[in-house]
Amino acid sequence: MTAKERMCTALAGGKPDRAPVAPFVWGAEYRWRAIGMEIWELLYGDPEISFEANDRLQQRHAFDWMFVQRFGNGWLKDKRVEQRGARTFFIDPAGVEYEFLKDGHQLVRADRSAFPAANAGIVDRDIRSRGDVDALLEALGRDFYANSTSGDQGWERRLIERYGDSLFMSAEQISPFVDACYALGFETSMMMLIERPELFTYLAETLLEYSLPRYAEAARAGYDGILIVESWASADIISPRQYAQFAFPYQKAAIAAAHAQGLKVVFYTTGAIMPFLEQMRGLGMDALTVEEGRKGAPNDIAEIRRVLGPEQCLFGNFDVEQTLLRGSRDEMRAEVLRQIEGAGRDGAFVMGTGSPICDDTPPEQVDLWIELTHELGAYD
Repeated sequence: MTAKERMCTALAGGKPDRAPVAPFVWGAEYRWRAIGMEIWELLYGDPEISFEANDRLQQRHAFDWMFVQRFGNGWLKDKRVEQRGARTFFIDPAGVEYEFLKDGHQLVRADRSAFPAANAGIVDRDIRSRGDVDALLEALGRDFYANSTSGDQGWERRLIERYGDSLFMSAEQISPFVDACYALGFETSMMMLIERPELFTYLAETLLEYSLPRYAEAARAGYDGILIVESWASADIISPRQYAQFAFPYQKAAIAAAHAQGLKVVFYTTGAIMPFLEQMRGLGMDALTVEEGRKGAPNDIAEIRRVLGPEQCLFGNFDVEQTLLRGSRDEMRAEVLRQIEGAGRDGAFVMGTGSPICDDTPPEQVDLWIELTHELGAYD
């Protein structure tokens, strides 16, 4: 089987020759180490670096999917780079100096007086009317959260031309619920669910509408599927009733929109999801992938399999922090076996990670994880 055939078989609920390997390598974290590029180059360099960043990771590890990521916002275009010992500085044409802090991947002015606009964070906003929502949407623009991938870039199409026949190619889209939360800021979004639910609904509906063309773009570009990311709709943040009202309808609509374009959907959610599992059965995703147990939430893969049944494709939630980062061979082997025994004995399973691979993970640990999955996840 090719990697693409292996992934498609598992996503359809079948049993391939072995469990596919499809981890999350998100952004620059870990990637820079695996491919030998500077973090700041990936974050702030020319956007065309995205081709090399994705290509080199696949050459290094030979995963069964390519979860395509966008890099480079072009901020470095007119900057001079200076290395001063172990520290990296950037000087703009006016002589203003910036320093990249590798710990935290932060870019700051060298005098610490301000952060550049490219590093601006999410701030809470005062939203009291539909007019305020409209003003926020206008300020954000229709390309809000432009780091998502949908096939609208030339470097994406070149990747698909190179790998599309052999690999499962996945684009990325943020769910409308978390998009709305990002737009508002955490405190404002949580208060709005209680005090002004109709405004949150209006914002989520509009952001869903904004996202719809991206599914068509991804399909036209030749993507096989799309990862829809839901990072805030969990039981440690909202109640089951709030999930049913504010998250589930927009998750389901986004999945349906992707399916309408012929895309497979991998739905990724974090936090405590066990109280929502029965509702999530109705989402219609091709595969579910969940965070490993954190913050007091077990997210046990065997229990998730029991609730969702044998035909629902599940990604493993291999622990990246305790096991992949620092586990011994025996510990790694035991966790690979636990994942496969719990959710993958009869197929409909992809070996994944519960979270993105940690920044400091030695690439040799990832090699070992792949090797053990190939050995223990063989179905023939």
